[in-house]
Amino acid sequence: MEEICESMDDYAKARFKKDGKFTILKFITDEGMNPLVSEVDFVQDGDLNKSLKHYCLEVLEDYELDILKIYMADEPVKDADYKVCTHAANYCDDPAPQEEYTLEEDDEAAREEL
Repeated sequence: MEEICESMDDYAKARFKKDGKFTILKFITDEGMNPLVSEVDFVQDGDLNKSLKHYCLEVLEDYELDILKIYMADEPVKDADYKVCTHAANYCDDPAPQEEYTLEEDDEAAREEL
């Protein structure tokens, strides 16, 4: 998990031109330059987007047990990123994927098992 946030250097803060919605955009995708680059205005900041890496590390630290629980499940977890963002950390409010997911609020047995 220590290396998860290293890739944040490939992302930048931006806002969509059409509605002003904030996003984090990866510059280069597997197919080349991200096609959304022309649809956004990049948000300039003094730290050259180093704060993204810092925030990533904070999320990992704050929700480490929840993240481990999701990724260490016996069965592969679909939409793990969504589950961490919406249910564990409560940061995202995007529409839910097809299947519902709930995280037990005080699942001591699972925490001890980790």
